[in-house]
Amino acid sequence: MYFYLVLFTIAVVYITIGMYFSWFY
Repeated sequence: MYFYLVLFTIAVVYITIGMYFSWFY
């Protein structure tokens, strides 16, 4: 259960960074 929570958090972080960079590039 904890493993999936970590995986979900990492996925959210990657999506947020991707959206952040797409705004500037």
